[in-house]
Amino acid sequence: MLHGALGLAAGPPPALATRQGGTLVRVRLRPSAILLALLITSALVVLLALGTWQLARLRQASANNTRFEAREAAPPLEWAEARELPPTEAAGRRVRITGRWDNARTVMLVNRARYDRRGIDVVTPLQPDGGGPVLLVNRGWIGETEVDRVLPELLAQPTGTVEGLARYPILPPGQELSPGRWTRLDAEEMGKTLPYPVVAWHLAQGRREVPADERNMGTFPVQRYQVQRDDIPHMDYMLTWYGLAGALTATVVIRIRSQRARTTGATAASIP
Repeated sequence: MLHGALGLAAGPPPALATRQGGTLVRVRLRPSAILLALLITSALVVLLALGTWQLARLRQASANNTRFEAREAAPPLEWAEARELPPTEAAGRRVRITGRWDNARTVMLVNRARYDRRGIDVVTPLQPDGGGPVLLVNRGWIGETEVDRVLPELLAQPTGTVEGLARYPILPPGQELSPGRWTRLDAEEMGKTLPYPVVAWHLAQGRREVPADERNMGTFPVQRYQVQRDDIPHMDYMLTWYGLAGALTATVVIRIRSQRARTTGATAASIP
């Protein structure tokens, strides 16, 4: 009824004609075969698209890592210049600043593990010489067994000239677990508890960490930072998606050749 209404004649499924060994063979296309072909084609398109997406991500990550390295390697900014930069432009640059420590408002970042040990990071507001907004400085990591010895010595320093890496992480807000104890360094949230304006980014005091530092704590506080990197294994993901696409293609080709061989054999056997 439907075929007649559309002006189509009802009949068997469509067929393709192919010549095998000089014999014309008609291969009927079942609806299930057509559906399977569409599913395989769709899967292949998706796999290739995912592989290409990861290739683009790999190139972007490589460009970002080059930019991060160049920013850290540039000469350090003086405070007068750094304070005028937007947080995203200051982040990743080394900065030098001289000022007075507000040691009374020092806080600790708790549960900070380094060198297979648990400890704390010490954060103190630094009031720059010449005035202006205050900068929060991560003064380094102290193993928990050394806190009682090292922290009083650190807080006895009234002034300092500090150099380190500017950081502006985009992370969930830090939380104050108890007075003076925080989950992470969050200049915006910590600034709400202070009586003066605070710069939106913070400074990780010290030098860049190198592979030789991996098992060598040195003296406390440990004042080292790591340069931001995009270490997501985009290459592995790309090879996985492209590999799956290749495996799917090879499987289909093998099945088609196998089917053709069976069809050819059956046709040859039916010819007297």
